[in-house]
Amino acid sequence: MENFRIAVNAVMPFMICIAFGYAVRRLRLADRAFMQSLNQLVFKVFFPFMMFYNMYDNGDSLEMNARLLAVSVCSLFLLIAVLFMIVPLLVRDNPKRGVVIQGIYRSNFVLFAIPLTENLFGREGIAMASLLVAVIVPLYNVTAVIILEYFRGGRISIVTLAGKILKNPLILGALAGLIALVCGICLPQAVEKISWSMPTYWKKRSLIHFAAFKKHIGLYPGPEAIEAFADRLSAYKTSKGAIQLPYNQPLPDELIADLAKWCEKRQGS
Repeated sequence: MENFRIAVNAVMPFMICIAFGYAVRRLRLADRAFMQSLNQLVFKVFFPFMMFYNMYDNGDSLEMNARLLAVSVCSLFLLIAVLFMIVPLLVRDNPKRGVVIQGIYRSNFVLFAIPLTENLFGREGIAMASLLVAVIVPLYNVTAVIILEYFRGGRISIVTLAGKILKNPLILGALAGLIALVCGICLPQAVEKISWSMPTYWKKRSLIHFAAFKKHIGLYPGPEAIEAFADRLSAYKTSKGAIQLPYNQPLPDELIADLAKWCEKRQGS
């Protein structure tokens, strides 16, 4: 029963999304043209950004998880080899053979892998799924282009084949992430977002919040930071996880910077 509950909790969010999309179409809240445009936006903009981030953020894990990546890559090529032997026996039309082969092994891994992994294993499992997405998904797309060109018939042009591969948005995103990683290009480690209705610096989780009130600025680094900086915070009113910085006192820039660095080091790693 416990296994069933885990399975339901992992899959149910996807079922809800699918049901929502179906309802939108059935109720005609969005027409086919809108859905096609939205698909293009996701494929050409959002997915490449995700591929860039996965490659850039997990580059240090490539060597550590070399065995896992090797097994994944070898498994993919073994599957393709088996399909090359079986599909021609079942499909007569040569161009359709390529479509069937790549349709069998390509999946919605890029769409479902990370949220499904988080549902099953929590945020600790996301790094592994992100690493596989960064490597396997571009490989999916490269092999798919090669297979489709092979079964299309005629002479295969290496230049044309390379052009089609490099035009794939997911591959471009992964390549850009790899280039940024190899060249040592530093991206901002923390991003700004709104959380709990407050401006927040975030890196995989909320690092520090702040908000303006009538008589003070509220700074929210968390209870551990309050305890660690207790001596330097003695001049300010504090509560569990919160610091009040009155407007009638100079803003303690150095203290705020040290708090932010401490939160980033302890909570953002």
